[in-house]
Amino acid sequence: MVRAKIGDVPLGPSTLAGRALPVQRCPMHVLIPTIEGLAAEAVARELEGAGHTVHTCHAAGGTSDCAVLDDLTCPLETAPIDIAVEVGGRGAGTGDGALCALTRRVPLVLVDGGPDHPLMPWAADALSSSDVVADVGAVADMASSPLPAHTDVAAKAMLGELRRHGTEDARSVVEVRRRDGGLVVEVWRDASMTRTQAERMATHIAQAVRGYDSWARQLDVTVHEPRRDATAAS
Repeated sequence: MVRAKIGDVPLGPSTLAGRALPVQRCPMHVLIPTIEGLAAEAVARELEGAGHTVHTCHAAGGTSDCAVLDDLTCPLETAPIDIAVEVGGRGAGTGDGALCALTRRVPLVLVDGGPDHPLMPWAADALSSSDVVADVGAVADMASSPLPAHTDVAAKAMLGELRRHGTEDARSVVEVRRRDGGLVVEVWRDASMTRTQAERMATHIAQAVRGYDSWARQLDVTVHEPRRDATAAS
């Protein structure tokens, strides 16, 4: 079982795209801070078997649960992490990789964490290891879902721009997802807006999202034609 070497993934450029970007990002890069115990090993094995790359905070031959403390590089700094998965509780000897991921706005899934896990309030989801082993796609689905906090920031910025132009009733929609360690901002413009107006609004939205998440490796913006199921911005 071969895992990613730290520092083997180059950074990508930021772009402003005029086309839809794929929602599914397979294979994806997953951070499992500590792979110890049968459950964690089983989750890592299933993710790798599905074609995903698993990174860990514990370097081979290291003396701590943090690669940086062993004078190595952090996978959150060198790899395009899409999602973090912590398996088990927060016992003695458990590093803070999950907490580091959260502070970088990376979605966190807790596996076998229990309701009293201290990071539960900030977790994107909680699963059992048996669920992951039975359906590893559950983690991929979570990684490709809209990011609630990022999308909320984007929606507020969009509403501010609509109000500034006296068009707060416009039926525009915005979603933010994580992709290849970066962010994808997708805007569905209202039919009453020109594409130029929508692109200007999207630029302000992107600035707000970048202000909220400065850790993302890149930020892509896509402006779509009006979406049929669009609801009024709120």
